[in-house]
Amino acid sequence: MNNRDQRRYQRLTRVQTFGRERAADFPPGSKAAELLAQADQHLVELEAAKAGQVPDLIDKRPLFKALAEHSKTIARTARAIALSDPGFATPYRMPDKPGEPPLLTHTDALLKRLEDQPDDSADETSAKAALRARFYPYEIAADFVQTLRKYREDLRAANQTNQGETQDGVENTQLIEQILDTAGNAVLELNAIVNNKFAAEPEKLRAWRTASRVESAPRRAKKAVGDAGELPATAP
Repeated sequence: MNNRDQRRYQRLTRVQTFGRERAADFPPGSKAAELLAQADQHLVELEAAKAGQVPDLIDKRPLFKALAEHSKTIARTARAIALSDPGFATPYRMPDKPGEPPLLTHTDALLKRLEDQPDDSADETSAKAALRARFYPYEIAADFVQTLRKYREDLRAANQTNQGETQDGVENTQLIEQILDTAGNAVLELNAIVNNKFAAEPEKLRAWRTASRVESAPRRAKKAVGDAGELPATAP
């Protein structure tokens, strides 16, 4: 919650406390009791929304590292093949720029080059099988292309999950604002009731006004700087 919403949330908890401490003044079935029950429910809803506001993100670092290391293994093997076939290693060279987007682009290009695709012709399938076979004498794992695909999909799935979690967090932030707006209307209705009910009881009115106000945001103190760059001394 931002600072404003936090202050409105605190106002609602004070209103709840006010109502509970003076439950005898608000008999069941009264308008005030109904509004106080709404405040209780709004606080329950807010707790749930607050819990969902912080996204439960997957740590992608080990997934990224696994994909990068496997891609390096393929690149290193291709360089060995290139010793007898100049130019062979070029498509397998790691990206010059670090980071996830270049690595994913590189990985997708490798998979397109090495992995059988549903729309491949018979000649293309045979050519890819022959290309993969060139790596095997260097004792790379026989399933190196399938492993590349797995690491790629693991990272893709993590990205999708994190995007969904982030979106859920945004939606919960919006929900918190909506709940607080609705709760604010209930407090306004209670304000009319309490002021009318306790018009002759100033102590209860003071307690209500303290409970029902949204506290102002703290002001930042202005830093006065003297000629020498020192804060001026406080006058006695």
